[in-house]
Order: sequence, then structure tokens, then C-alpha cells
Amino acid sequence: HKMTVSSSTTPSEDIESISQDSKNVIIDSESNNEGDSDQKSETKKGSLGQQQNTERKNLASSSHDDAASITHTHTISGVYLTSHAKKALLKYKYHSSDASFASFHMQGFWEWCVALLPIWMAPNLVTVIGFIGICVNMAIFLFMAAPHNLDTDLPRWAYFMAAFATFAYQTLDAIDGKQARRTGASSPLGEMFDHSIDSIVTLFHAITFLICIRFGAGWSAYLFIVMTFFAAYLCIWENYYTDEMRFGYWNSPTEALLVSIVALAAHGFIGTAEFWTWNALDL
Repeated sequence: HKMTVSSSTTPSEDIESISQDSKNVIIDSESNNEGDSDQKSETKKGSLGQQQNTERKNLASSSHDDAASITHTHTISGVYLTSHAKKALLKYKYHSSDASFASFHMQGFWEWCVALLPIWMAPNLVTVIGFIGICVNMAIFLFMAAPHNLDTDLPRWAYFMAAFATFAYQTLDAIDGKQARRTGASSPLGEMFDHSIDSIVTLFHAITFLICIRFGAGWSAYLFIVMTFFAAYLCIWENYYTDEMRFGYWNSPTEALLVSIVALAAHGFIGTAEFWTWNALDL
């Protein structure tokens, strides 16, 4: 028996068909790969775009925060430090030279005092304690003398208290820097804080001395305060341009405060402002 198999295609046509199918598969595969690549590229672009948008938002938020911080600082203090000034402040080092005769002889006493302080006490706290004493003394003086136009005798204990407060402030102001070096807490901010307190004390001490000598509250009293501040300003001005706070042999704050302490104590012993009106030729 013979079996006859009929086919509608020839062997050559089958080969061509298989070849065409293979080409179609390759083309479809390439199309799929291109589609995947395009999809990955679009995904990458979308991710990069989201990252850039996030960075822009963060930068805008940071700029807004910086602007708000600067505005807040400007609102509180009236001025603010630029970025250059902040960097310069971190590198700032305080330099001073003191040829004062009195300071030289009081160094031993100040070293003894700073050794009594606990190691945990911050240098700025030392400054603040001395400042509180000056503020209390100023409040008492104004309470008793302001109703009399700063022209009245106060109780003797008030002058002794003023002398003690001035001496305590002088001592604490001299050892706060020593405490900073002793504890490794020296900083430009601490030096700025110390000199800021000194500026306020300059005003308080000038008013205390005016009350002590019954100077009154006239224009000459204001001139005396301005002259006192001008002397302090010249020291800061010199430090700004020379990068060194310099004190001479007799013109340091130590001598000025010692003279004030002696004057206040003498007034306490005498008990009257007539001490300041004596005519030396009548003695």
C-alpha cells in the first residue's frame, strides 16, 4: 500500500516562512528592548526631575529659613553679622598687652582668686556675678538720689556697698579670662560678651560717681558721661585697627577702678559730699 501525503507548500517555501518568522521574532524582540529602554529612560528622567525638584525645594526652604533668621536677628538687634563676619569671628583671637603698674602687682591676688573657683564654673557666669552686684548698687543709688536730682548725701553704708561692688566687679572681671583659659573655654563670643558688660558698667559707674560727688543731673553730667564713654570707645577703636588691646603704665582700667574704690570708701568714712568741695589752699 502506498500512502500519499499532500502538502500545500514546498520545502523551499517552508524555509522562507521559517526565516520570515525568525525575522519577525527578532524585530519584535528589538521593539520590546527599545520599548524597555525608552521606559527606563523615561523613568530615569522622571526620577532625576523629582530629585532636582526636591533639591530646588530644599534650597528655597533653606534660603527662606536663612532670610527669616537674618530678619529675626535684624528685628531684635538692629544689625546682623554677614557670612564673612561669622567666619572671621570664628578665627578671631584676642590679643592684649597690659603694662599697668597696678595690674602687675595684683596678678598674684587674681591668681589666688581664680584658684578658688570650681572648675565647672563658666567664665561668663563669673562675669555675670560681678555685673549683678553693680546693677544692685546702681538701683539703690538711683532709688535714693533720683528724687533729689542726683544731688544729695546718701547713707554711709551705700558708699561702702558701692566700693565693695566695684572691687568685686574689678576682681571678677580680671579673673574671668583666667577661668576661661583654665577650663579651655576661651572663645571670641566670650570676649565679646565680657566687653559688652564692661560697656554697660562704664555707664553705671559714671552715674554712681556723679551721685557720690553730688554733681547733679545738668548738662555737665551728660558731658561727663559722654567723655567717659569716649575714653572706653577709643580703646575698642584702637583694638579694631591694631588687633591688640593695649594699656599703658598708668592708664589701664585697673588704676581707674582703684581710684574710684578709694574715693567711694573715703566718702563712706566722711559721710558728706563736703569732702569734694574743700579748698586745698585753706588746709
